[in-house]
Amino acid sequence: MLRYILVSLFFLLSHLHAQLDVDVKSDAAILINADTGAIIYEKNSRTPHYPASITKVATALYALEKTGGRLDEMVEAKREAVASVTEKQRESSNFKINPHWIEVGGTHIGIKSGEILPLEALLYGMMLSSGNDAANVIAQHVGEGSIDHFIAGMNDYVQTLGATDTRFVCAHGHHHPDHITTAYDMALIAKRAMEIPAFKKIVSTEKYRRPKTNKQNPVTLVQTNKLLRPSSNYYYKKAIGIKTGHGSRAKETLVAAAEFNGRTLIAVLLHAKERRHIFEDAVRLFNEAFKQPKLAKNLVEPGPQRYTLKLKGASRLIHTHAIDGYRLEYHKGEDPDVKAWLVWVKDLQLPVQKDQKVGELIFAGSDRKIVKRVPLLAQKEVGLSLTERGGRFFRGQSSLIEYSVALFIIALLVILRMKWVNRRL
Repeated sequence: MLRYILVSLFFLLSHLHAQLDVDVKSDAAILINADTGAIIYEKNSRTPHYPASITKVATALYALEKTGGRLDEMVEAKREAVASVTEKQRESSNFKINPHWIEVGGTHIGIKSGEILPLEALLYGMMLSSGNDAANVIAQHVGEGSIDHFIAGMNDYVQTLGATDTRFVCAHGHHHPDHITTAYDMALIAKRAMEIPAFKKIVSTEKYRRPKTNKQNPVTLVQTNKLLRPSSNYYYKKAIGIKTGHGSRAKETLVAAAEFNGRTLIAVLLHAKERRHIFEDAVRLFNEAFKQPKLAKNLVEPGPQRYTLKLKGASRLIHTHAIDGYRLEYHKGEDPDVKAWLVWVKDLQLPVQKDQKVGELIFAGSDRKIVKRVPLLAQKEVGLSLTERGGRFFRGQSSLIEYSVALFIIALLVILRMKWVNRRL
């Protein structure tokens, strides 16, 4: 395996994103590319807000990660998971009442204590119908009987995604003063979630038939995200998810995803005063972004390169060329942060043959993940310089003389030994 020495680091592209000219009603918003993470639009995206039920995006993501996506796992609803409290009781206790208890009058799918459902049905109930009871049952199951354990793990997990301004105290999103996030953090969480096929399928579903259980007959669950419902005034054909939220203090919240021409975008809207605003904001952001033209920049052209290597003892500089190039394509407003390293092959020996690999250009994104390697090849054969050849000759002659002297001494010792033996005879 070849080894490399880091020689230089240089920046190719690192621009601020061009802000979309969009009138967004929500108090905080962000639009990102789901594949690259590039920020296309933001408004107060790092300002903390209450998320309400978009909390369930994180709950579903963490549950899928922890279970390995085993949707057929059977889950029994425990009494603690479906316990309820009124909003007034919670507020009068100064929020000291267990934050996991679901509020009377909140959204639910009617789960009963002791009811057994597959994890898949619970995830659909949580993400389509925003079932707070489903969120608790999932959290208790995945947390090995402890919702607190689940929440602690979920908080640690979202930190690893970069959501450092987020703290969850429950799985469903009922209001609590310490339950906060930002548009930016929720975009990071949603980006990771949309990489999981099971999650992507669930949040893009309009209707789901919950199967019969040991306590209830089948029932149809309907999507709350109006972007996905053809009968809605806000239906958006390009939409593929994700989750709505509502609360007296959180107001209206939304995490939405849309796809067009192979490009997937994620929008997060927080603290909108009216329900219609989150859907209108999302559609405006998506439409403007999807209008952006695709741009291209040739970072490396095939053929001779400007990179040369001075190797000790070489007759001349090693000039390089590349067979492959690297053409970077991106949409306007998503100028990527690309870095490149020029590295040479370590312990390269002379002579160097024509088209021998002598180095490479390594390109990486802002997350330092390598996206492209371009081998650098020698344009021509490069041999030893006259000085180096002379030095090697004399070094070789010196070795020959030393070898000859050693043989002479050995032969002399053998002769003397034989004479000594003959005398004794």
